[in-house]
Amino acid sequence: MAERNDSNPRRRRLGTELRKLRERAGYTTTTAAEAAEDFSQSKVSRLERGVAKPKVRDVQALAELYGADAETVEGLKELARESKSTGWWHSAAQSLPDRFRPYVGYEAEATEIKNFESYMVPGLLQTEAYAREVFETAIDITPLEVEHRTEVRLGRQRRLVEPEPLQLWAVIDEIALRREVGGPAVMYEQLLSLVKSAKLPSIVVQVIPVDKPHGAPGHNFHLLAFDGPDDKPVLYVDTFSGGMATSNMSEIERAARLWEHLRGKALSPKRSVALIENIAEELWSPGESRRSKT
Repeated sequence: MAERNDSNPRRRRLGTELRKLRERAGYTTTTAAEAAEDFSQSKVSRLERGVAKPKVRDVQALAELYGADAETVEGLKELARESKSTGWWHSAAQSLPDRFRPYVGYEAEATEIKNFESYMVPGLLQTEAYAREVFETAIDITPLEVEHRTEVRLGRQRRLVEPEPLQLWAVIDEIALRREVGGPAVMYEQLLSLVKSAKLPSIVVQVIPVDKPHGAPGHNFHLLAFDGPDDKPVLYVDTFSGGMATSNMSEIERAARLWEHLRGKALSPKRSVALIENIAEELWSPGESRRSKT
Protein backbone atom coordinates (compact mmCIF):
# COMPACT_ATOMS: atom_id res chain seq x y z
CA MET A 1 0.00 0.00 0.00
CA ALA A 2 1.44 3.32 -1.05
CA GLU A 3 0.47 5.55 1.86
CA ARG A 4 -1.42 5.85 5.09
CA ASN A 5 -4.00 8.62 5.15
CA ASP A 6 -5.50 9.66 8.47
CA SER A 7 -7.58 12.49 7.05
CA ASN A 8 -11.35 12.70 6.75
CA PRO A 9 -13.55 13.84 3.85
CA ARG A 10 -14.11 17.36 5.23
CA ARG A 11 -10.40 17.85 5.81
CA ARG A 12 -9.58 16.67 2.31
CA ARG A 13 -12.29 18.91 0.85
CA LEU A 14 -10.79 21.87 2.67
CA GLY A 15 -7.34 20.96 1.36
CA THR A 16 -8.63 20.77 -2.19
CA GLU A 17 -10.16 24.23 -1.93
CA LEU A 18 -6.95 25.70 -0.51
CA ARG A 19 -4.93 24.13 -3.32
CA LYS A 20 -7.26 25.57 -5.97
CA LEU A 21 -6.99 29.04 -4.44
CA ARG A 22 -3.21 28.79 -4.26
CA GLU A 23 -2.86 27.70 -7.87
CA ARG A 24 -5.19 30.46 -9.10
CA ALA A 25 -3.13 32.99 -7.14
CA GLY A 26 0.06 31.76 -8.80
CA TYR A 27 1.79 30.43 -5.68
CA THR A 28 3.67 27.19 -5.21
CA THR A 29 3.62 25.51 -1.82
CA THR A 30 7.12 26.88 -1.28
CA THR A 31 6.36 30.49 -2.21
CA ALA A 32 3.11 30.39 -0.23
CA ALA A 33 5.02 29.25 2.86
CA GLU A 34 7.55 32.03 2.36
CA ALA A 35 4.83 34.67 2.03
CA ALA A 36 2.75 33.51 4.99
CA GLU A 37 3.81 33.90 8.61
CA ASP A 38 4.76 30.77 10.60
CA PHE A 39 4.32 28.39 7.66
CA SER A 40 6.64 25.82 6.13
CA GLN A 41 6.30 24.17 2.74
CA SER A 42 5.51 20.92 4.53
CA LYS A 43 2.72 22.56 6.53
CA VAL A 44 1.09 24.01 3.42
CA SER A 45 1.36 20.66 1.66
CA ARG A 46 -0.07 18.70 4.59
CA LEU A 47 -3.06 21.04 4.83
CA GLU A 48 -3.76 20.60 1.13
CA ARG A 49 -3.49 16.82 1.35
CA GLY A 50 -5.86 16.77 4.31
CA VAL A 51 -3.41 15.01 6.64
CA ALA A 52 -2.87 17.94 9.02
CA LYS A 53 -5.48 19.05 11.54
CA PRO A 54 -6.38 22.53 10.29
CA LYS A 55 -6.35 25.51 12.61
CA VAL A 56 -8.93 28.13 11.70
CA ARG A 57 -6.36 30.93 11.86
CA ASP A 58 -4.05 29.06 9.48
CA VAL A 59 -6.84 28.50 6.99
CA GLN A 60 -7.81 32.17 7.21
CA ALA A 61 -4.21 33.31 6.72
CA LEU A 62 -3.73 31.20 3.59
CA ALA A 63 -7.12 32.07 2.10
CA GLU A 64 -6.49 35.79 2.57
CA LEU A 65 -2.96 35.45 1.15
CA TYR A 66 -4.48 33.88 -1.96
CA GLY A 67 -6.91 36.76 -2.36
CA ALA A 68 -10.12 34.93 -1.46
CA ASP A 69 -13.18 37.12 -0.87
CA ALA A 70 -14.72 37.43 2.60
CA GLU A 71 -17.50 34.92 1.89
CA THR A 72 -15.02 32.30 0.69
CA VAL A 73 -12.78 32.88 3.71
CA GLU A 74 -15.70 32.38 6.10
CA GLY A 75 -16.81 29.25 4.26
CA LEU A 76 -13.32 27.75 4.55
CA LYS A 77 -13.09 28.66 8.24
CA GLU A 78 -16.40 26.88 8.85
CA LEU A 79 -15.14 23.83 6.94
CA ALA A 80 -12.04 23.84 9.13
CA ARG A 81 -14.22 23.84 12.23
CA GLU A 82 -16.38 21.01 10.86
CA SER A 83 -13.32 18.94 10.01
CA LYS A 84 -12.50 18.76 13.71
CA SER A 85 -15.91 17.41 14.67
CA THR A 86 -16.17 13.80 15.78
CA GLY A 87 -18.78 11.23 14.86
CA TRP A 88 -21.24 9.41 17.11
CA TRP A 89 -18.68 6.64 17.54
CA HIS A 90 -16.07 8.87 19.14
CA SER A 91 -17.11 8.02 22.72
CA ALA A 92 -16.04 4.42 22.13
CA ALA A 93 -13.16 5.19 19.76
CA GLN A 94 -10.51 4.54 22.39
CA SER A 95 -11.43 0.86 22.16
CA LEU A 96 -10.85 0.76 18.41
CA PRO A 97 -7.45 -0.23 17.04
CA ASP A 98 -5.50 2.85 15.96
CA ARG A 99 -5.41 1.58 12.40
CA PHE A 100 -9.20 1.33 12.22
CA ARG A 101 -10.25 4.73 13.60
CA PRO A 102 -9.72 6.64 10.32
CA TYR A 103 -11.79 4.03 8.45
CA VAL A 104 -14.82 4.47 10.71
CA GLY A 105 -14.65 8.22 10.09
CA TYR A 106 -14.55 7.64 6.33
CA GLU A 107 -17.42 5.17 6.52
CA ALA A 108 -19.56 7.67 8.42
CA GLU A 109 -19.42 10.07 5.45
CA ALA A 110 -19.30 7.65 2.52
CA THR A 111 -22.23 7.31 0.14
CA GLU A 112 -21.17 3.94 -1.33
CA ILE A 113 -18.94 1.08 -0.23
CA LYS A 114 -17.79 -1.87 -2.31
CA ASN A 115 -16.43 -4.55 -0.01
CA PHE A 116 -14.70 -7.91 -0.43
CA GLU A 117 -14.58 -10.29 2.53
CA SER A 118 -12.65 -13.54 2.38
CA TYR A 119 -12.99 -14.94 5.89
CA MET A 120 -15.93 -13.39 7.75
CA VAL A 121 -19.30 -11.68 7.28
CA PRO A 122 -18.88 -7.95 6.54
CA GLY A 123 -18.89 -5.88 9.72
CA LEU A 124 -21.83 -3.77 8.55
CA LEU A 125 -23.92 -6.94 8.22
CA GLN A 126 -22.95 -8.77 11.40
CA THR A 127 -25.41 -9.63 14.15
CA GLU A 128 -24.59 -8.64 17.72
CA ALA A 129 -23.84 -12.24 18.75
CA TYR A 130 -21.58 -12.82 15.74
CA ALA A 131 -19.71 -9.53 16.23
CA ARG A 132 -19.24 -10.17 19.93
CA GLU A 133 -17.81 -13.62 19.22
CA VAL A 134 -15.39 -12.15 16.65
CA PHE A 135 -14.05 -9.73 19.23
CA GLU A 136 -14.00 -12.24 22.10
CA THR A 137 -11.81 -14.62 20.12
CA ALA A 138 -9.32 -11.89 19.17
CA ILE A 139 -6.02 -11.56 21.02
CA ASP A 140 -5.01 -8.68 23.29
CA ILE A 141 -8.53 -7.38 23.92
CA THR A 142 -10.23 -6.82 27.29
CA PRO A 143 -13.88 -7.58 28.10
CA LEU A 144 -14.60 -3.83 28.22
CA GLU A 145 -13.07 -3.38 24.79
CA VAL A 146 -15.25 -6.22 23.50
CA GLU A 147 -18.34 -4.32 24.67
CA HIS A 148 -17.21 -1.02 23.21
CA ARG A 149 -16.18 -2.47 19.87
CA THR A 150 -19.46 -4.36 19.59
CA GLU A 151 -21.30 -1.12 20.36
CA VAL A 152 -19.41 0.71 17.62
CA ARG A 153 -19.99 -2.07 15.10
CA LEU A 154 -23.75 -2.09 15.70
CA GLY A 155 -23.87 1.70 15.65
CA ARG A 156 -22.14 1.78 12.26
CA GLN A 157 -24.99 -0.30 10.84
CA ARG A 158 -27.46 2.57 11.29
CA ARG A 159 -26.05 4.04 8.09
CA LEU A 160 -27.77 1.26 6.16
CA VAL A 161 -31.29 2.24 7.27
CA GLU A 162 -31.09 6.04 7.18
CA PRO A 163 -33.58 7.95 4.95
CA GLU A 164 -30.70 8.28 2.46
CA PRO A 165 -28.86 5.06 3.29
CA LEU A 166 -25.30 4.11 2.62
CA GLN A 167 -25.14 1.90 -0.49
CA LEU A 168 -23.29 -1.33 0.28
CA TRP A 169 -22.21 -3.91 -2.29
CA ALA A 170 -20.54 -6.85 -0.57
CA VAL A 171 -18.78 -9.71 -2.30
CA ILE A 172 -18.16 -12.57 0.14
CA ASP A 173 -16.20 -15.79 -0.23
CA GLU A 174 -18.46 -18.76 0.59
CA ILE A 175 -15.81 -20.00 3.01
CA ALA A 176 -16.63 -17.03 5.27
CA LEU A 177 -20.25 -18.20 5.47
CA ARG A 178 -19.28 -21.75 6.40
CA ARG A 179 -16.94 -20.75 9.21
CA GLU A 180 -19.02 -21.31 12.35
CA VAL A 181 -18.31 -18.22 14.38
CA GLY A 182 -19.90 -18.78 17.80
CA GLY A 183 -21.32 -22.19 16.91
CA PRO A 184 -24.35 -23.34 14.88
CA ALA A 185 -26.96 -21.23 16.68
CA VAL A 186 -25.05 -17.95 16.31
CA MET A 187 -24.16 -18.74 12.72
CA TYR A 188 -27.71 -19.72 11.82
CA GLU A 189 -29.02 -16.41 13.15
CA GLN A 190 -26.26 -14.58 11.26
CA LEU A 191 -27.07 -16.25 7.96
CA LEU A 192 -30.79 -15.48 8.25
CA SER A 193 -29.93 -11.87 9.11
CA LEU A 194 -27.67 -11.70 6.06
CA VAL A 195 -30.53 -12.93 3.85
CA LYS A 196 -32.80 -10.24 5.30
CA SER A 197 -30.19 -7.53 4.75
CA ALA A 198 -29.59 -8.65 1.17
CA LYS A 199 -33.22 -7.90 0.36
CA LEU A 200 -32.91 -4.22 1.32
CA PRO A 201 -32.73 -1.87 -1.69
CA SER A 202 -29.50 -0.28 -0.44
CA ILE A 203 -27.62 -3.57 -0.06
CA VAL A 204 -26.31 -6.06 -2.62
CA VAL A 205 -24.73 -9.31 -1.46
CA GLN A 206 -22.94 -11.70 -3.82
CA VAL A 207 -21.19 -14.91 -2.84
CA ILE A 208 -18.23 -16.52 -4.58
CA PRO A 209 -18.80 -20.31 -4.45
CA VAL A 210 -16.01 -22.48 -3.08
CA ASP A 211 -15.69 -24.19 -6.46
CA LYS A 212 -14.84 -20.86 -8.15
CA PRO A 213 -11.14 -20.07 -7.63
CA HIS A 214 -10.71 -16.31 -7.76
CA GLY A 215 -7.00 -15.73 -7.24
CA ALA A 216 -7.51 -12.78 -4.89
CA PRO A 217 -5.06 -12.12 -2.06
CA GLY A 218 -6.30 -12.98 1.40
CA HIS A 219 -6.80 -9.38 2.46
CA ASN A 220 -10.28 -7.92 2.82
CA PHE A 221 -10.73 -4.46 1.34
CA HIS A 222 -13.23 -1.61 1.05
CA LEU A 223 -13.64 0.96 -1.73
CA LEU A 224 -15.41 4.05 -0.37
CA ALA A 225 -17.00 6.78 -2.50
CA PHE A 226 -18.20 10.18 -1.31
CA ASP A 227 -20.78 12.70 -2.48
CA GLY A 228 -18.62 15.78 -3.00
CA PRO A 229 -17.30 16.31 -6.55
CA ASP A 230 -13.81 16.93 -5.19
CA ASP A 231 -13.88 14.13 -2.61
CA LYS A 232 -11.46 11.46 -3.71
CA PRO A 233 -12.43 7.82 -3.13
CA VAL A 234 -10.62 5.89 -0.41
CA LEU A 235 -9.27 2.35 -0.42
CA TYR A 236 -8.99 0.61 2.94
CA VAL A 237 -7.22 -2.75 3.16
CA ASP A 238 -7.11 -5.09 6.16
CA THR A 239 -3.67 -6.60 6.64
CA PHE A 240 -2.07 -8.79 9.28
CA SER A 241 0.03 -5.90 10.56
CA GLY A 242 -2.82 -3.37 10.46
CA GLY A 243 -5.28 -1.72 8.12
CA MET A 244 -4.20 0.99 5.73
CA ALA A 245 -6.19 3.73 3.98
CA THR A 246 -5.11 5.50 0.82
CA SER A 247 -6.42 7.91 -1.80
CA ASN A 248 -3.68 6.99 -4.25
CA MET A 249 -5.55 6.65 -7.54
CA SER A 250 -3.35 3.92 -9.01
CA GLU A 251 -3.97 1.79 -5.92
CA ILE A 252 -7.70 2.53 -6.05
CA GLU A 253 -7.99 1.73 -9.75
CA ARG A 254 -6.19 -1.58 -9.25
CA ALA A 255 -8.47 -2.47 -6.34
CA ALA A 256 -11.53 -1.51 -8.40
CA ARG A 257 -10.43 -3.87 -11.18
CA LEU A 258 -9.89 -6.63 -8.63
CA TRP A 259 -13.31 -6.03 -7.09
CA GLU A 260 -14.97 -6.26 -10.52
CA HIS A 261 -13.06 -9.48 -11.16
CA LEU A 262 -14.33 -10.91 -7.87
CA ARG A 263 -17.88 -9.76 -8.55
CA GLY A 264 -17.69 -11.56 -11.89
CA LYS A 265 -16.75 -14.79 -10.11
CA ALA A 266 -19.67 -14.48 -7.69
CA LEU A 267 -23.20 -15.78 -8.08
CA SER A 268 -25.95 -13.31 -8.94
CA PRO A 269 -27.58 -11.57 -5.95
CA LYS A 270 -30.63 -13.84 -6.23
CA ARG A 271 -28.61 -17.05 -6.42
CA SER A 272 -26.35 -15.80 -3.63
CA VAL A 273 -29.33 -15.41 -1.31
CA ALA A 274 -30.44 -18.94 -2.20
CA LEU A 275 -26.97 -20.28 -1.39
CA ILE A 276 -26.93 -18.49 1.98
CA GLU A 277 -30.35 -20.00 2.78
CA ASN A 278 -29.03 -23.45 1.84
CA ILE A 279 -26.02 -23.07 4.11
CA ALA A 280 -28.34 -22.05 6.96
CA GLU A 281 -30.55 -25.07 6.24
CA GLU A 282 -27.51 -27.34 6.44
CA LEU A 283 -26.72 -25.88 9.86
CA TRP A 284 -30.17 -26.10 11.30
CA SER A 285 -33.37 -27.32 9.70
CA PRO A 286 -36.52 -25.67 11.18
CA GLY A 287 -38.29 -28.12 13.47
CA GLU A 288 -35.44 -30.60 13.26
CA SER A 289 -32.11 -29.99 14.91
CA ARG A 290 -29.59 -31.42 12.47
CA ARG A 291 -26.82 -30.33 14.77
CA SER A 292 -26.55 -29.39 18.39
CA LYS A 293 -27.41 -25.79 19.24
CA THR A 294 -24.44 -25.67 21.56
